[in-house]
Amino acid sequence: MQTFVVTIVLLLSATFTDSFQLEGGYAISNRADSGSLCNLKSDLCADLVCASNEIQLTLKVAMLKDMAVDIERLHLQDRRCTGFAYNDESIFIKWALGKDICGTELTVTDTHAIYTNYVYLPLDPAAIIYREIYVFNVSCSYPLNMNVSLDEILFPDVSTTYIPIGDSGRFKVMMAIYKDISYTTPYTDPFIRLSTKSNLYVGIYISDGGYAVSISDFSLLMINCYSTPTNNRYDPIKYNIIISSCSNPKDTSIRILENGISSQGKFYLQMFKFIGDYSAVYLHCDVFLCKDRCSPTCSGIKSRSEIQETHGTLTLGPIEVPGTV
Repeated sequence: MQTFVVTIVLLLSATFTDSFQLEGGYAISNRADSGSLCNLKSDLCADLVCASNEIQLTLKVAMLKDMAVDIERLHLQDRRCTGFAYNDESIFIKWALGKDICGTELTVTDTHAIYTNYVYLPLDPAAIIYREIYVFNVSCSYPLNMNVSLDEILFPDVSTTYIPIGDSGRFKVMMAIYKDISYTTPYTDPFIRLSTKSNLYVGIYISDGGYAVSISDFSLLMINCYSTPTNNRYDPIKYNIIISSCSNPKDTSIRILENGISSQGKFYLQMFKFIGDYSAVYLHCDVFLCKDRCSPTCSGIKSRSEIQETHGTLTLGPIEVPGTV
């Protein structure tokens, strides 16, 4: 029995399958990019949308009826995922983005996270016989960055806070420690261990939006970031890293890469250890959200009045530091 497989791929880069090509792009944002494929030889047409939280494949009902497909029994790799909405013109095959959801497979490369699933088109038993089985191989590729790494893929140790946006909803803000300056691979082990010769790479970003607001409308501003030897952010022993949105001038190893200009903040510094009988470092950051941009001038903060009520605090640790001082 012959199985007829149509492969649909939506990628950021120009990488395609041998038989069928679908060129598209994807950027982590509230928008979704889409692509279309029509294979004239088999009359198979599909529209694919890779969104930030779901995948949707749209097929024409008339096309499926011409192929004698049983629309009611159409299913994903996990046969329990069926019963998709449709009208006289189209059927909308939609499922949430995530590993193992509806049988979705995940492949992680150095640069991308690739989600793959299969849409099976069972034939109508009234057709009596068949010679081909139709399967759509659907693949969406997402570039690894702060958002993708934290939300779905690597399951790192993160700190999370929720910041209300007036009556419109709230944003989830997350903080994690990354392995290098690319900010694509966070530490996943809750027991992070760094020497004082290493750099500490910290990333904070807005994860998802409220009901009537968009992430793209807001920028994240790191106001104060500091460390303590305990998980108590009010510990009297503390070391300041970012003060009033600017780096501590007494520590020349601090580099703020992004602050108040987008939905994410990044900084790094050389790792350190507290003097005394302490083996751990905890990190705390006070963050604010502002409309558009609120980049610091390091002699004052622009539009501070806009962000007084949209603030939160994140705490992450422990970071174990070997050795004694």
